[in-house]
Amino acid sequence: MRINQSLNWGIRIFFCFQRTVGSRGLNNPDRLAHAAVIKYNTESRKKNARGRIAMNRKGILMVCVIAIFVCTILPTIYHKYLKNHNIVVLSQITQGDFTSLEGLEEEQLKDLNWLYERHRDMDRMQWIYADVNDDGVKELIWQEKDCVADSQAHRITAIFAVTQEGGRRVLWDVNDMSEFYFCDNDKIIYTNAYQGLYDYEYYGVCEYDRDWEHTVEKFYEIYNICDLTEYDAMNLQSQFDWIEDAGGTGCVEGVYYIVGTQAEDGNCTRVLLEKEEWLEQFESDIRTFIPRLANL
Repeated sequence: MRINQSLNWGIRIFFCFQRTVGSRGLNNPDRLAHAAVIKYNTESRKKNARGRIAMNRKGILMVCVIAIFVCTILPTIYHKYLKNHNIVVLSQITQGDFTSLEGLEEEQLKDLNWLYERHRDMDRMQWIYADVNDDGVKELIWQEKDCVADSQAHRITAIFAVTQEGGRRVLWDVNDMSEFYFCDNDKIIYTNAYQGLYDYEYYGVCEYDRDWEHTVEKFYEIYNICDLTEYDAMNLQSQFDWIEDAGGTGCVEGVYYIVGTQAEDGNCTRVLLEKEEWLEQFESDIRTFIPRLANL
């Protein structure tokens, strides 16, 4: 019986060994070839995967390089081109060549040429550069050489800017004798004055956008009002009812120093200040008129 059991175990071990050897392909050429193909395909897929990862890394690196170029280098190149273009166009204007200006009719161009030649012969004008709309590009300002009395301010006749289409005249002021524009530390100041039954001076700080639309968000006013009771028939006192709203006593006669702001809807808010406080705020925004105002 022991012999039979040993024989049975021997037969079982033999068949197990045969199945194991056969499954590993040691005595089966087809199975061996199949295993080689599987191994090759596996290594090929791994190699292709590594290649795709490398390609993706190169693509990402290229995108980063292009992004850096677009965000940093390209704007620098464009700004340099625009600056050189501006220099050429504005230089032509300073020499009296206004043909690059867009939107001018023939008569307007004739008037501009006549005014340029007249002031050139009289040596009354000068050219300065200032970035008055805060876009990083300087504009050309044509202004008088002589200062306004008791100030450092020069009256502006015209401001020229350069766009992609060419030159543009963005300000032109030659027709009146009471309203003027001045350049003050790259800011344009609009002034207006009146003398009569009362004296009035106005100084507005102009804010320009990129399309050269301008607004006055902050302004300074001086009113020197005499006794208007004898002019009651003209109802002049009612024109100054805002004095009480601005913090005054309601008495019309006197000198009033006003700081005002203008909202987008056009409504103005005025605040009445003492002279010293008014001058302190004025000096923080406008400096060219300080010598003149010091004598008030």
